[in-house]
Amino acid sequence: MKESSKREIVRVPPRLFVPQKMPVRLIAADEWHPSIVAEHQLWDLEKEGLLQPLTSSTWPEWIAPPAEHQEPSPPEGYVVSFIKFHRHGLGSPPSRFMRALLHHYGVEL
Repeated sequence: MKESSKREIVRVPPRLFVPQKMPVRLIAADEWHPSIVAEHQLWDLEKEGLLQPLTSSTWPEWIAPPAEHQEPSPPEGYVVSFIKFHRHGLGSPPSRFMRALLHHYGVEL
């Protein structure tokens, strides 16, 4: 077999595709607007099955931000999430499909 006819298969890890013309801009802390979400909205999400039900009063599955907060600063062990994420299926814990998709591409949330 000739050297030029040999083919070598090289596995390339998946990459995140970001078009070059897409501007990426970080939001400064002073540009955040206070959250307008109210606890009753989160209860509605729970009733719709989009948030985990509350099972503990000492370590609740979700908490509403305080009305006076200016920038996202969740207590330790919590992450900031947005209602639109949950309405479009990106909840916590992630669905089986989402976990499989992340595993397939080798990425983590």
